[in-house]
Amino acid sequence: MTLTQEITLDIFNAPLFEYINAKQADNVSRVLVATITANGEALKPDHTSAQAIFRATKPDKTGVMDPAAIGEDGKITFALTDQVLAVPGDVAAEIAIVEGEQVLTTATFYIQVEKRHGGSGAASTDEFLVLVQATEKAAEAAEAANKAAAYVGGMTVSAEAAADEATVTAQDRDGHLHLSFGLPHGPAGPQGPAGPAGEMGPQGPSGGVESVNGRQGQVVVQDKLAGTAEQLVGFDESGNAVCKDISELLLLAHPVGSYYWSDADTDPGALFGGVWERVKDVFVLAAGDAYTAGAAGGEAAVTLTLGQMPAHNHTYHCFGGTSYAYNGGSAGNFKGYSITSPNTTYGSGAAGSGEAHENMPPYITAYCWRRTA
Repeated sequence: MTLTQEITLDIFNAPLFEYINAKQADNVSRVLVATITANGEALKPDHTSAQAIFRATKPDKTGVMDPAAIGEDGKITFALTDQVLAVPGDVAAEIAIVEGEQVLTTATFYIQVEKRHGGSGAASTDEFLVLVQATEKAAEAAEAANKAAAYVGGMTVSAEAAADEATVTAQDRDGHLHLSFGLPHGPAGPQGPAGPAGEMGPQGPSGGVESVNGRQGQVVVQDKLAGTAEQLVGFDESGNAVCKDISELLLLAHPVGSYYWSDADTDPGALFGGVWERVKDVFVLAAGDAYTAGAAGGEAAVTLTLGQMPAHNHTYHCFGGTSYAYNGGSAGNFKGYSITSPNTTYGSGAAGSGEAHENMPPYITAYCWRRTA
C-alpha cells in the first residue's frame, strides 16, 4: 500500500508546514509529491532535460542522495526509503534540480521520524542511489562496448557477392568495426573529379553515455552533479570493460579544494578517501572582487584606537574643594564659571579600562575540513 502526500517547497522561503510525519523503518510506502515555487510562484522543471535529486541528513549524520522523478506537470515525486527513515528524530531534507551545469535547491524541510516499536529495522548507513544509478548506466555502456568489440573478431567478411544481391561487409580497421551496406546497381561509370571539402559543422550536444574507439576505447559518463565528464569505466589489457567502485565515485564528488562540514569530529578521509586538513577557529568567507581566494585576515577581539573612537564630550569638575560661582560667562572665566581662588586645577574624570572587545557576529560552530590531496 502506498500513501501519497502533496507538499509545496519554495526555493527562497521555509515551507508553511512544520514537519512531515513518518514512522521508523517504513520503506517506499510513503510517497511525497512536491510542487516547487519561487516566492510563491510555481516553477515547472523540464522533465525531458532536468534531473531531480532528494538529499537528506539523518540525526546520526549519515546521508541520503536518491533520484526523484519530474513529471510532465513539473511536480517532483520521491519515495521515503527505509534508510531515510532508519533513525528516529528530525531528518533535514531538500530537493535539488540539476540541468546541465545549473543546480537549483529548495529551502530545507524536515521529516519527523517516530520510533518504531519491536525493533529498529534496517541499520542506518549512507544511501547514495544516484551514484549507484550512474554506475549501473556505466556498466550497461561497458557491456555494449564489449559486444561491439566481439563483433569485430567474430564476423565473417564476404569479399565477393553476386551482382544482383544486396551485400553487407564488415572490416576491422585498427580495432574499429566498420559495416558497409550495398544495393544492386548497374556497371560503375567513370569517376568524376573530387569536389572541394565542405566546412566543418558545429559540434553536437554531449550525450549522457558515449562509447568511443571500440575495443581500445573507453566509456564516459556525464556526471550531472558536478557538471563535468569523468571516466567511470575503462578497458583492461584483455579488452574487457571495468567499472570503478563506489569509493572512486565518492572521490570524484569531493575534488581537491572541497570543504566538508559536520557536527561529528570525523576525518572525511575515512568517509570519502583523499587527504583532508582540519580548518580551525576561523570563519570561511566567499571569495570575490574584494577578497581573493586563499586570503586570510580578521581578529576575534580588537582594542579601539583614538581615531576609531566616536566623537564625544567630557564634563569638567573643580578639584580641591575650591568654591566657584557662575557669573554669566564674562572674560577670564572657565566655561562660564568664575574661579574664586588662584591656581585651581580643572580636569575631566577618567573612564574605561582599555580592554579589547569581542569582534564576532552571532555564530554556531561545526567541524570543518578541506581536501588537500
